[in-house]
Amino acid sequence: MNKSVLRLFTVLLGTGLAVVPFLGFDDLPSRVRAQIDSERASIASASSQIGRARTDVTRELDSDADVFRTVPASKQWPAQLDGAQAQLQSAQRDFDQLAAIEKQNRRGDGDRAQRLLSDIRPLRDSAVRQASSVESEAARWSQLKRNLPGQLDDMNRAYQAILNF
Repeated sequence: MNKSVLRLFTVLLGTGLAVVPFLGFDDLPSRVRAQIDSERASIASASSQIGRARTDVTRELDSDADVFRTVPASKQWPAQLDGAQAQLQSAQRDFDQLAAIEKQNRRGDGDRAQRLLSDIRPLRDSAVRQASSVESEAARWSQLKRNLPGQLDDMNRAYQAILNF
């Protein structure tokens, strides 16, 4: 081989070594990045759901204080909402680690990112479930109060039907 061919190969090899790191061969897999983006949106949604549940439950507790004073479970609702918020904060801390992994963008961190994703999802889902449960229970008691006359009439009709039987 002559010198010009060797120089050409040297230039091509040097260029290849300079370009390869920028081609994305060492990036996180695209499906992991997509899952991280999805989880980012899910955590934001969960945060707003828990905040909305807290607002709704607090409003119902304040507006129907007489009803909820007689419901023993209503005294535990603020603590349950605090627990849901704590679970979501734990998921957020894990997600912050995940965001750091995403920023570093190294293929070797793909397994760690998957583990963090699998830890975050149950925490987030549990927090949302707990907040939704408290919110629906409070709404059920408020609905019961609003429909009390109709329910009393239904109970009276059922009682009369039993007496007539």
